[in-house]
Amino acid sequence: MKDAGSGDSIKPLVSVGIPTFNRPEGLRRTLECMLRQSHDNLEIIVSDNASSDGRVREVLEKCRAADRRVHVHFQEKNRGPVFNFNYVLEQATGEFFMWAADDDEWSPTFIEDCLAEFARASTDTVAVALEAQYTRGKDRYEFFSEGAPFYDYVSDRSLDRLRHMLRHNYGNLFYSLFRRWALFQDGASAFRCLNLKSLNEIPIFLFVMRQGNWKVSPRVGIYKATNDLTYLQARWEKQGGRLPGMALRAHLQDALFNVLRYHLLALGDVLRSLGRIRIGFLDGLRLKGMSCVLFGQHFLACVMRRKR
Repeated sequence: MKDAGSGDSIKPLVSVGIPTFNRPEGLRRTLECMLRQSHDNLEIIVSDNASSDGRVREVLEKCRAADRRVHVHFQEKNRGPVFNFNYVLEQATGEFFMWAADDDEWSPTFIEDCLAEFARASTDTVAVALEAQYTRGKDRYEFFSEGAPFYDYVSDRSLDRLRHMLRHNYGNLFYSLFRRWALFQDGASAFRCLNLKSLNEIPIFLFVMRQGNWKVSPRVGIYKATNDLTYLQARWEKQGGRLPGMALRAHLQDALFNVLRYHLLALGDVLRSLGRIRIGFLDGLRLKGMSCVLFGQHFLACVMRRKR
């Protein structure tokens, strides 16, 4: 059995939070990736959200027995993804923290590379990400950059950082390595401070970006399992052009109902979060106005299926 921190004792402790539900094979791959990390001073916290698939427990019991760095929590009932993501964060004790999805894979040096970026970055950097490459089975889609606006961006003004995040955020930033304290305020986690009810990542991004800079390295370190349509939409978000997808009539119906509903709910989350993040009143009004404009523009781009 491997002990926690069996490597160099001066390495910082990194907490890895893995929320899981009914994905035994993906969970097994995720745990294998984390246990093979070159940075080995880890605590790996897994919260099973009351999986009905008995193989999940089998995977977790086997890993826990083999490696003391794995800490397993079985929830008595499914309390939703927001609870599960917050739970693993609140159990963490490391100087650094990251979430790991139970259907992705990572390079063996992912954590080591992120820590090296922290060492090179400005002292007020609170989060570091590596680029992601999308995969389908054993095949990899053509790489495109999502994080380029964060390669060299640094600002000592929180208002400018929040504006930058509103313009350039993307979902895979959620799987960054964070200074753990940046995900808390007055002892309460970001989820509790923002009273989040859904896994809309943007409020979390704003919460963290207010506290410092966010660095993205051009190096690929995470491999995201997806399908053709999701990959094409993610690429469209960054490169623009024509949005691929469904037939026009079905698309318009979808846009009027589902896409509009999504944008309104997401905008509501962002506006509420800006009211809870510690920023000045006038700055808050400016950011709320900017959010309304950006969400409106994005909704129209989705409806028109074109983006510059």
